[in-house]
Amino acid sequence: MKSTKYSKDIILKAEQFRNSQDILNALLDDNKQYSAAEAEKIIAEYKTRKVG
Repeated sequence: MKSTKYSKDIILKAEQFRNSQDILNALLDDNKQYSAAEAEKIIAEYKTRKVG
């Protein structure tokens, strides 16, 4: 079963990602589509990255 893909704009408007809009706005490509699972993975990787 194939996951539904959404544009950056649709993902940014989704209630599911309301608390992570800034992260997604910075990291998602305007010309690419993402599944909800891909967006969640991007958020998780960003939050667990090592700094400095």
